[in-house]
Amino acid sequence: MNYCEDAATNLLPTIRALIAKELKEKYNLTQEKIAELMDITQPAVSQYLKESRGKNAKKIEKNDNIMKIIEEIAFRLKNNDIKDSEISKKICQLCKIYSSEKNCILEV
Repeated sequence: MNYCEDAATNLLPTIRALIAKELKEKYNLTQEKIAELMDITQPAVSQYLKESRGKNAKKIEKNDNIMKIIEEIAFRLKNNDIKDSEISKKICQLCKIYSSEKNCILEV
């Protein structure tokens, strides 16, 4: 498995969980609105918020560099101020941070 496949399998659900959590807790959005903004289903949002998906979120939350980017993505999603291409770039940025920081190892 190459790095991007590993990140998609292990890191992407965690990123989505953290974005959903940020939108729910900070902006008090409904699961339906979060699903709409993130272009995912409401049941997926529910699983992210219950930590059934993205189980490594608690570990990643401790990383300030990653959380700044998560917070920015959530803020811009809420304001409909971010394109899919920008989100992709931000996710690549998160993956680079993840791969470079030893304290950010996820359980595979």
